[in-house]
Amino acid sequence: MSPLPSYGYGREHKGPRYGSLIHGQDLKDVIITGHNGTINGQGQSWWIKFRKKLLNHTRGPLVQLMRSSNITISNITLRDSPFWTLHLYDCKDVTVSGTTILAPIAGAPNTDGIDPDSCENVMIENCYISVGDDGVAIKSGWDQYGIAYGRPSTNITVRNVIIRSMVSAGVSIGSEMSGGVSNVLVENVHIWSSRRGVRIKTAPGRGAYVNNIVYRNITLENVRVGIVIKTDYNEHPDERFDPKAVPVVGNISYTSIHGQRVRVPVRIQGSAEIPVRNVTFHDMSVGILDKKHHVFQCSFVQGQVIGYVFPVPCKNLDLYNERREMQLFFYVRFGYLTLSKGLRNNVSTAIQGKTPCPLSCSLIYGFIEGEHHIFFEGGENQPQLTEKACNSSLPGDFGFDPLGFGSEPESLRWFAQAELMHGRWAMLAAAGILVPEVLHKWGFMEEFSWYTAGEREYFADPWTLFVTQMALMGWVEGRRWMDYLNPGSVDIEPRFPNRKNPTPDVGYPGGLWFDWGNWGRGSPEPVMVLRTKEIKNGRLAMLAFVGFWFQAVYTGQGPLDNLLAHLADPGHCNIFSLHDGSMVGAGLSAQLCADKMREDTTGALKKHSVLTAVLRNR
Repeated sequence: MSPLPSYGYGREHKGPRYGSLIHGQDLKDVIITGHNGTINGQGQSWWIKFRKKLLNHTRGPLVQLMRSSNITISNITLRDSPFWTLHLYDCKDVTVSGTTILAPIAGAPNTDGIDPDSCENVMIENCYISVGDDGVAIKSGWDQYGIAYGRPSTNITVRNVIIRSMVSAGVSIGSEMSGGVSNVLVENVHIWSSRRGVRIKTAPGRGAYVNNIVYRNITLENVRVGIVIKTDYNEHPDERFDPKAVPVVGNISYTSIHGQRVRVPVRIQGSAEIPVRNVTFHDMSVGILDKKHHVFQCSFVQGQVIGYVFPVPCKNLDLYNERREMQLFFYVRFGYLTLSKGLRNNVSTAIQGKTPCPLSCSLIYGFIEGEHHIFFEGGENQPQLTEKACNSSLPGDFGFDPLGFGSEPESLRWFAQAELMHGRWAMLAAAGILVPEVLHKWGFMEEFSWYTAGEREYFADPWTLFVTQMALMGWVEGRRWMDYLNPGSVDIEPRFPNRKNPTPDVGYPGGLWFDWGNWGRGSPEPVMVLRTKEIKNGRLAMLAFVGFWFQAVYTGQGPLDNLLAHLADPGHCNIFSLHDGSMVGAGLSAQLCADKMREDTTGALKKHSVLTAVLRNR
């Protein structure tokens, strides 16, 4: 059979696909029913041939209906499909009820249960599904082919269903969703012994949207990851997809989500290109199997939490009580402050920078002890706060933006990358200042002051060193600029073209060439933690370098000498020791402290030298 028009190719091979056991197209008033009779696809031979790569075309579903309407499938068992079990393609007004779908939970690749694909008005209810892939997978086409076909999946209800999927998800949306998916209700669903509970997956190149998705009364039992939104599911039919065709993901709600023995409760992996917006969690309690994952794992997500939610939700989600009243931190030690509806609305607009804060107060928005807090402070002026881009979705972004650098997402990303590069140079500089001084104190190298480094002679003349350094820096920066022209190129090694980061940020400094420890190739959550730590240390290093520079100017000593001087006489050797209130006095004070340090620490340094000599002789 010819490939589906919204996929361009067969799902597994280019060119045609094998037919289905039961196939129909352009039909009306279709009924497939029985007294729980069985349609057996005898898929074992297909699975073996697929694993051995003996098939030349894409396997066919067990039952496939195309471009049809008024369909009823009820009281029947479908089992051991070669590929997807029940594929509904571009159909309208479909009811699947009282149906059992079975396949081995392992060793039966791609045996999805029910796949509504570019369908409208679908009801799936009172079913039992245990298969080797997604239990229910809502789709609407693949990349540029799905965008061109342009048929969304909309008005779909999945309710009163029990699902098991050891290798995939109970209910999935995507990743083939290039026609769009909207108005989906998943309720009263029990998912057990599964790899994922409910999942939304997409990627750059898909385009379209995932919008207005409601999950309600979901029970999770022995599930590895309960709730998943993944925006980097990079599987494409060919290389002709448009990486700038990014999907819009938002308006997703999770209500009454309960379960036990769940390893990771929530994992939302948005990105700078595909942020996840307006996500709501309400009435959630999930028993955790692994205490290490006792929190939500989130990146690039915005939304709200209503009422009681356990475990700890994403830090940048707004908090509301059951009456939909916003809860704000008055101060970290005094708990929540609940606002009335009118004040809440005014505060909400004030947070967005639209109007001044009411009631003669000012709002201060920032981080206290690593958590989001909004608290009141007396005063008439309201700082202009923005939620456009500086929204804690970037590493080290704490929502504090007094100069408005985060007003535009693209500008903010440029500033963030520039800060990261300066922070890395500062960390190298701080290490280059401290390490030689420590080695000199221990007698492992001759005296080497960083502030006189330019006066020394090296293995090559200054111009050679300058040109070499500029060439190396230009190569690194050139790779970064090429990533803007060809997104993803900085994360490709010519020797290993298949090794890529999971979510490469366009223009992100470094890439795989500078990731020898594989720190940037794991799960997005620990990668985000590492990036946050890096930018924090970079900021500290930049401040430290400025401090080292001022110390060198006013004392003529390095940071270790100044530290030892301060420790020897903290009452006099400090930044406040201004003898006559002048800069000259400050320098004189610091110099006197340095002289005193040398006198007080001569004995200690001699002991260090003796110890070093003993170690060397050994």
